[in-house]
Amino acid sequence: MRIYFDNCSLQRPFDNKSQLRIRIEAEAILSIIYTLNMVLKRKYMKDNDYQRFLDWIEDEGLARAMNEVKNKVSLSLEEALKELEK
Repeated sequence: MRIYFDNCSLQRPFDNKSQLRIRIEAEAILSIIYTLNMVLKRKYMKDNDYQRFLDWIEDEGLARAMNEVKNKVSLSLEEALKELEK
C-alpha cells in the first residue's frame, strides 16, 4: 500500500485547530505518520536501515516547497478568497 502526503496534509498539524474539521484532520495525519513510523522502525528495519529508508524516500521537491514557505504566515479565509479573485 502506498500513502501519499502532499504538502497541505503535512502542514495540517501546524494549522489553527479552532475548527473541528482541521483538528480532526491534523490528528489523523499525525496518527498515520506515527503508526507508519512505528511499524517500519520496529518490525522491519534496524535504526540505521530505517534512517537510510527515510533519506531515500524524501521528496526533494516537497522539501524545497516547505522550505520556501516556512516563515510565511497563513492567509485568513477572507484574504485567500481575495487572492483567488485576482
